[in-house]
Amino acid sequence: MTFYEQYQRYLETPILDLKSQLTATEYRLFFLLWQNRGQIVTKEIILERIFQDPVGVSEESLKWHLKNLRRKLKMLGLGDIIHCHKGLGYQIKKEVNLNFPFL
Repeated sequence: MTFYEQYQRYLETPILDLKSQLTATEYRLFFLLWQNRGQIVTKEIILERIFQDPVGVSEESLKWHLKNLRRKLKMLGLGDIIHCHKGLGYQIKKEVNLNFPFL
C-alpha cells in the first residue's frame, strides 16, 4: 500500500468524521507541503511533482486545487494551515502538528 493510499484510508476512518474526501491531486499536494513543512515549496516544484504533465497545467489550476484543499482542511477543523508566500510559493509552518499515525 502506497503512502497516499494509507492517507486516503486514514481520511475515511470515522475518527475524523470526514464529510468530504480529498482528491488524488489534493492529497498529493497536501503531502508534498507536509513533507516539506517549515520550508517554502515553489510553484514550479509543486507543478512538477504533483501534476503528471506540468506543461499543460496553469498556475490558475494550482490555485484552484489549493483553494479546494484549504476549504476541506478548514472543514476538518484544521484551520488555514497552508500559507502563501507571494512570488515564492506555499508552506505549512513547521509548528503545525497533525499527529498522523503513519507520519
